[in-house]
Amino acid sequence: MKKQLIAIVVSLLVTFGAHGQWTGQSSSTDLVSPISRTGSVMTTNMFNNDGVNGAQIRLNSNGTYYGKIGNPTPQVWSLGWGGSVLDINPVLNWTATGNVGIGTTTPASTTKLEINQSAGGSGQNQGVRIWAGNTNNYFGNSQIQFSYGGGGGGYSHAIKSRHNSGAISGNAIDFYLWQPGDPVNGEGSLNAMTLNGSYMGLGTNAPLSQLHLNSSIERQTFRLYKNGNTTNYLSIWQGVGGAALDPIGTGLLYLGYDQPTTVIMGMNGGKIGIGTGTPDQLLTVKGIIHSQEVRVDLTVPGPDYVFEKDYRLPALKEVKDYIDQNKRLPDVPSAAEMEKNGVQLGEMNMLLLKKMEEMTLYILDQQKQIEALKSRMETIRNKTE
Repeated sequence: MKKQLIAIVVSLLVTFGAHGQWTGQSSSTDLVSPISRTGSVMTTNMFNNDGVNGAQIRLNSNGTYYGKIGNPTPQVWSLGWGGSVLDINPVLNWTATGNVGIGTTTPASTTKLEINQSAGGSGQNQGVRIWAGNTNNYFGNSQIQFSYGGGGGGYSHAIKSRHNSGAISGNAIDFYLWQPGDPVNGEGSLNAMTLNGSYMGLGTNAPLSQLHLNSSIERQTFRLYKNGNTTNYLSIWQGVGGAALDPIGTGLLYLGYDQPTTVIMGMNGGKIGIGTGTPDQLLTVKGIIHSQEVRVDLTVPGPDYVFEKDYRLPALKEVKDYIDQNKRLPDVPSAAEMEKNGVQLGEMNMLLLKKMEEMTLYILDQQKQIEALKSRMETIRNKTE
């Protein structure tokens, strides 16, 4: 075996030293080899194909060429398998500039490794391309292309890297997809995903958080499905007027389901609207609130002061005159005011309690007068008898 390798090396040196003028075998009919065996034992053939394709080393057994090393086209060397006597049927190829092709003898000049595998059918191709040196500084380092091409044209998906030592935002890996409207036989323009440090961007090549979602279609930014059910899902999206958390299909949204949950909202201000898009208070409800109990913190004092000795209770005549003039009790807002501004629940309850306490004082005073009249009538009755 060592003798065979030495003979091959010497033969190659002689071949290239003569500028491709190998004379041991000059045509396909001249199968004389400096290294050969009879029968089905391996035979090594070296020849020059008229100074066009250069030298080849062919390993064959009983006329069947199992392996070849040669240059089927100028400036390209290949490892091949099978094929005809002259044709090397290349599999792995490399050029004088160091570009390597698998399944192609013409890797692109900017491609260090190009993979092009025949998929059969109508001449369609699938492959992977890893290359560097893009003139576009934005993607100035390297990329991997996944190409597909047929009789009607082709396209490429790509994984591209960016490098910018001056800013973390410029160091990223971008995933691009070809989509309808992109050039035939060109790269995809849709930036599907970007990895930038610990940040991931979907629909953006400049993520601003660990997960940054961006979509030009408002209601398709994020959807959460279960078990392939495409009818009911949770949709989270950002619209022109604000952000939305939208339970599509069920219309039912749980905040805390399996355990007691405290929900805190509006720590720095803001308003909540139920049934309205224009809340004017911290909580604005357009509709009926059903509750077992409502507790209201007072912003006005309780009316116990009515029972203080120095409290001036208006005379009933004053109350009557006020009612006759204003058509309402003193201190109570008018119907028009309540319809326009609503009712402050705490203030109104305290005001009504004040009026009930004043009414109690009037009743007690009237009862006192009644008792006095009864006493006088009893005295008069006793004198007349």
